[in-house]
Amino acid sequence: MDATTAATAVVSWNDAAMTWETTIRLRPLSGAAPRDVATFAGSPSALVLTANSIVWLKETAAASYLQRQPRAGGTTTSVKLPTLYPSRLAATDTAALIPDGLACLMYRGATKVAVVPPAGYTLNCRSAVGVGGKLYAGTNEPGPAAGGYSIDPTTGVSTKVASPPPALARVDLDFNAGKLYGADTKDSLGNRRVWSRSVGSTVGAETLFPQRASSSGIVAFTGNRGWVQSLTPYKVRLFEGTTFVKEIAGSPDGRDVSGPYLLTSGDVNGDWLHQVKRTDGTTAWSISSTVAASVTIFGSRVVWEKENGEMWVQDLAKATSPTNPRVVRASQCASWCPGSLTMWGDLVVENRDTSITTVNLATGATGKLNRTALSTSATDGAVLFNGSGQLFAWDGTTGAAPVVIAPLLGQDSFAVENGKVAWVGPDGLVRVGSMPIAATSRPRMLGILGTPAVFAPNVTGQAKTWKPQIDLTEDLTSWTWTLRKGTTVVRTLTGTTANAAIRTLAWDGKDGTGALVGNGRYTWSLTGSAKDGSGALAAVDGSSTVTGTIDVSIQAPVPQTLNPLVASSAGTTTTIPITWSVENPTAGVTYSYDVQYRSVTRDGAGAAVFGAPTAWRTGTTATSASFTGTAHSTWQFQVRAKDRYGRTSGWTPWASTTFPWDDRELTTSGTWSDLTAATAWAGTSRSTTASGSSLQLTTNTAQIAVVGSRGPTSGSMRVYVDGSLVATVDLYAATATVRDVLWTSAVPYGSHTVRVANLPASGRTLMAIDAIGFGL
Repeated sequence: MDATTAATAVVSWNDAAMTWETTIRLRPLSGAAPRDVATFAGSPSALVLTANSIVWLKETAAASYLQRQPRAGGTTTSVKLPTLYPSRLAATDTAALIPDGLACLMYRGATKVAVVPPAGYTLNCRSAVGVGGKLYAGTNEPGPAAGGYSIDPTTGVSTKVASPPPALARVDLDFNAGKLYGADTKDSLGNRRVWSRSVGSTVGAETLFPQRASSSGIVAFTGNRGWVQSLTPYKVRLFEGTTFVKEIAGSPDGRDVSGPYLLTSGDVNGDWLHQVKRTDGTTAWSISSTVAASVTIFGSRVVWEKENGEMWVQDLAKATSPTNPRVVRASQCASWCPGSLTMWGDLVVENRDTSITTVNLATGATGKLNRTALSTSATDGAVLFNGSGQLFAWDGTTGAAPVVIAPLLGQDSFAVENGKVAWVGPDGLVRVGSMPIAATSRPRMLGILGTPAVFAPNVTGQAKTWKPQIDLTEDLTSWTWTLRKGTTVVRTLTGTTANAAIRTLAWDGKDGTGALVGNGRYTWSLTGSAKDGSGALAAVDGSSTVTGTIDVSIQAPVPQTLNPLVASSAGTTTTIPITWSVENPTAGVTYSYDVQYRSVTRDGAGAAVFGAPTAWRTGTTATSASFTGTAHSTWQFQVRAKDRYGRTSGWTPWASTTFPWDDRELTTSGTWSDLTAATAWAGTSRSTTASGSSLQLTTNTAQIAVVGSRGPTSGSMRVYVDGSLVATVDLYAATATVRDVLWTSAVPYGSHTVRVANLPASGRTLMAIDAIGFGL
């Protein structure tokens, strides 16, 4: 409509044609009769009056058309458009502008003219207008060339005619290792710059990060890691330093990243879970939202709160125990009273609707401030929060009034680290200052990645050096890593940090002399002092030392087998236990074993005859089994071991077990009592208190072992071999024992007569004999 004429589109249903029908009508405002310009089947999507013509978009099910007719009447021109239902139109007497996605279609009569936008920008033709003989549109993106442009209806070239008023950039901030990071909308809303500046006694020059962020902005910088919201929707990118590592799904909040740990929440098989994931892909912790109403992390420590306000803490780098996890605050209500949590070091901050509460994990001290905060941030010993357009600091434990730092722009546009605070003022400028209350902290270790289950540097296919990734809260002047075996120092390494991280520690499995260390578990410690003088490095919980362990496997396994010299010393029947193991086990390594046995006999000439080795166990991970022999026989056993890397030991020397002669098979002299006892070999033994009473047997043997009892009333035993006294054995023991090997000796193989005789002592007269073993 203009000052003299109105144009309308009258749409009605045509029953005969069963379709919508449109009439374009001009109505003079003077009151003269209206004139129908055109009637057609279909509907209009836009209608424009120019100085001398009427222009409209005709829509049908098959196509869209740009149509024009002089106001005074005449021929209607029609151009078929390449796009359906454009719905927007700007026009002059000579040209028409139509949006096509982010591009612009311009027609001069039936001729399509290319629209040339400013370099690097697009024009918003959905909001374009025609004024007189010119067409106008604005840019879609902010930036130096943003503004309003006229589009030449003949050439399509756009010329800037107006600039937008200045707008304050949105800035998100994060501190890490003495650097202030930011993501701002200075030149783009959805493609944001990420930058850093060193913050010391002065503020350094701006350095641009190689990755831009989406409209969500920066996620977090912690240790040497950077998390930046990807330009790909619902993705976040992980950087090591400035090197891209990987992209993962999700949009974690910046407060939920600390060292190598990332806190996420989402649906997992129908249950909404809070999960702590490590940057190596491991899920370190998981809990249902029905248990934990809110969660926060600081390094390897995770704190969660139940619906009743009960608060728990767990260190994911430590083994589960009665104190890990543990309750740090009792329930606060009967049903629902949790708030949103943040944490730094030992200080946990809970932001509720009308109050801010704190819990100190080390001391258990609590604090409460009856204030409403839009958002909170924790530092060691202090809380930052915003409200009523201002940024406040509060010591977090006392009832002291919070201190105003400065007016603030936005809800989350502030950051704090070790006595330094940064914020965005109402003028859009980023400022850095000192905390108005004491809030400095010694450096802490947030986490370590890259420690293998077992380190085997001399095994093909295994890493030759241990290179852990260690994340800290701030930089150190230098660090010292000390490796110990027990209390003995094995190796010492030193280095420096960068971006509050250690990435140059590399141990080759050798000691200070350059020799490979032995198998076993080693302990290490890490020490250093903060560059800013805030103190010595501490563990994540603030303790004085940072320590850990590493299991090393350098040598092939050295196996050993344990079988009794005389079967009766291990049991009461001919079924005996055989055990085996490795002498130098490495924690975390599973070993497999081959075990075999053979019989031992003598030929007519007295030479030992060994039976063929028989495989008894092959590739077993068990370390014991039962073997059944026969009376008066001798058997030998050996074992070899294999570790997880395929290193196989040699066979151990053969170890013999003799199945003995029972006491009832021995010839008696003097006075003896026959005893029946479940604990005795073959269920019986013989005893005497008479001096000189003896037991005797003659047989071929190369080994003699006398088996019997010791006790507080036992005297002594004399042993005769072939009529000669060879030993006098004291049988006293404060506590009675059974099936003891009382005496043993090797002898030249042949026929030997063995006799044992009682030798009472004052008040001790008993001698009890269970069996005698004769080995081949």
